[in-house]
Amino acid sequence: MTRLARLIALALVAAGTLSACPQAGISDFDGDGVRDVDDCGPEDPFVNPDADDPLGDGVDQNCDGVDGVLVCDADEDNSLSPACGGEDCNDLDDTEAPGLPEACDGKDNDCDGVVPIDELDADGDG
Repeated sequence: MTRLARLIALALVAAGTLSACPQAGISDFDGDGVRDVDDCGPEDPFVNPDADDPLGDGVDQNCDGVDGVLVCDADEDNSLSPACGGEDCNDLDDTEAPGLPEACDGKDNDCDGVVPIDELDADGDG
């Protein structure tokens, strides 16, 4: 248990909100509103199935087995990201998705892994 979680739990016990001797089956040691038997982080009030789960902090706060909320089509181009079983090669750009035509913009618009040679600017002169 983190130091912050311990301090919160102690404060809840002192305030009478949390019992130091919880009844079997209905205990909520960390006081997050989720019974310990249903809580993947029963000693941490910030980890439970109802918690927000910011991406990239290395902690699975909402108990779904993934750090962060999984977004399957962030760019809303109707092509799923690989994390969701799709083949969108850039889920942050709606001009790149399987099946799109090449747009002569220097990107892999059709997600075939190749930017056409006539779209490349090898000498960087624009």
